[in-house]
Amino acid sequence: MSRKKQSPSTSSQKPGKKEKLKKIGTGVFNVLMWCLGAFMYSSAVVCFIRPMQFTSGGVTGIALIINYLVPMLPIGALVFLINIPLFIASWKAFGLKFILNTLAATAIMSGMMDIITPMAEKYNWLYTGDEKLIGAIFGGILAGVADQSQLLGVLGSVEGIA
Repeated sequence: MSRKKQSPSTSSQKPGKKEKLKKIGTGVFNVLMWCLGAFMYSSAVVCFIRPMQFTSGGVTGIALIINYLVPMLPIGALVFLINIPLFIASWKAFGLKFILNTLAATAIMSGMMDIITPMAEKYNWLYTGDEKLIGAIFGGILAGVADQSQLLGVLGSVEGIA
């Protein structure tokens, strides 16, 4: 009887092609969810919240207030700039991977916000109705759905360090 050689343990082997593809697929999924969420959240802010002169919480709320005071400063750029000290301050607490994912998601959302703003103004996507409650409801629903879709792209945050 001949003995078959035992294969080495799979835990000591390098990741195979299947694992690499899964990792790439997860990364692509995260980016797609961040983009989808960024589009919806940016649409909520630009098309509903900003035209009604409302504000939201967190960094976006601060950016909106600054934008109301100085309209030439873009909201997305303000969101990104205000988040920079938060990234630095929380690096040790959350770790590099979380911070890099959060930085990427925040950059996507900030860029999307500044891309959507001129388009919304040009194509009249801004809610300017008399019913502020309707604007608040639609803006809130869209922002909430956006936050949930961005949570599907895990290991990061899009509202700075939440």
